[in-house]
Amino acid sequence: MHKDIIIVGAGISGIAAGYNLQKSCPDKSFAILEGREALGGTWDLFKYPGVRSDSDMHTLGFRFKPWIHKRSIADGPSILKYLNETVDDYNLRDKISYLKQSLEKMDDTSTLIPILKKDIFIAPITSA
Repeated sequence: MHKDIIIVGAGISGIAAGYNLQKSCPDKSFAILEGREALGGTWDLFKYPGVRSDSDMHTLGFRFKPWIHKRSIADGPSILKYLNETVDDYNLRDKISYLKQSLEKMDDTSTLIPILKKDIFIAPITSA
């Protein structure tokens, strides 16, 4: 799977990067690689009762999809719903590859190297 651009993480920043690439660089191919089994980053990872944003969503949310709800300090499930809606509204879901899916698509995983943290892996860049 050759892509011009790889975005690491399908949280708020990764989704924003995907949207902006799709809009500003329509001739470039890209993938969003997510190390976990679901998109959403922090908002999917932390599920404890009462988890919420400490910033108002009118500021934290996307410029291209403004937060329209009355509560500006949103709870985690509301933010996760917003992220999923955004991914669907802007056709980004098919651009996201989760770690397990990414490894299954690779012909040869022997050259994988771990980078940065946790369980995110990226194959070294090679010239074609």
